[in-house]
Amino acid sequence: MYKSSNRAQGHFAVKSLSSSGEFQGYASVFGIVDQQGDIVEKNAFKECLSKVKACGKYPKLLWQHDQKKPIGYIKELKEDEYGLFIKAQLLLEVEQAKEAYALLKSRAIEGMSIGYRVAKSVRDSKQNSIRRLIKLELLEVSLVTFAANNMASITDVKSADKGETEAWLVADIRRLAAIIRGLTPGLTNKEIKHDTKR
Repeated sequence: MYKSSNRAQGHFAVKSLSSSGEFQGYASVFGIVDQQGDIVEKNAFKECLSKVKACGKYPKLLWQHDQKKPIGYIKELKEDEYGLFIKAQLLLEVEQAKEAYALLKSRAIEGMSIGYRVAKSVRDSKQNSIRRLIKLELLEVSLVTFAANNMASITDVKSADKGETEAWLVADIRRLAAIIRGLTPGLTNKEIKHDTKR
């Protein structure tokens, strides 16, 4: 058995969409306490990704953590300073993938989530209710309706429609400003605009 852990939902959201079905974003974000009291540490996926690279076999891409509903395949998976980055392809010949595509396009869903086994974890030294995940075995990535970690999501779905992309980007910038205000109480919109121009 693995733990299915929701770790992504739309502050950056889907920016654009075309008939290709390719999308990218973050399936997990480092250093954020999720609703289950877990924090994924940097390099938590390092060993797992080394094995993936060696064998060329990626974790599954699923719909809502349902192992009976694969909806595509993962094309790229890597850790960066922010979290676990994914690039994936929906198989639009599959009915559930086609539905997922329509939901992404309408922005009815925006999040991703991971299913994993915990290989190593420790309790936080200051707050025992928080568990720090040191090493994880990634089993699958899912597109989900609801997620526990609000700092990661799909960041892009391929599109050739420049106007649509720009409109979605404006909405994403507004979401980011809301995040900044939440993390820094008292920060004004004017101060946020000044910082984003640097």
